[in-house]
Amino acid sequence: MGRVESDQIQKYIKTTEKKFEQNWKQYEDSLEKFLLNKSQGEFKDWIIRKDEMGKEFWTNTTTLKS
Repeated sequence: MGRVESDQIQKYIKTTEKKFEQNWKQYEDSLEKFLLNKSQGEFKDWIIRKDEMGKEFWTNTTTLKS
């Protein structure tokens, strides 16, 4: 495989990774919006919290399960 092909493959990979990250962020945002909507039945009691390292996790305000 030549340098031109290798460069094209690397460019394709970078473009694909960027699109994936954008789509994943959009998915996470829409999922979070759905879960935070208080009218969503069993999800209405869940909130996002952060630990001391800044990692996000969900906690149920009724059961206190995470």
